[in-house]
Amino acid sequence: MTGAALGFMITIWTIILVAIFVSLNALLKGEAAKAAKK
Repeated sequence: MTGAALGFMITIWTIILVAIFVSLNALLKGEAAKAAKK
């Protein structure tokens, strides 16, 4: 594996992990908001 390919993989995984984290964060905030409204 070349350095460029490795850097590319790391970049892709970072984007994926950030996307997952943001989605979970939004979901948790949404659930908290729903619970607070009840």
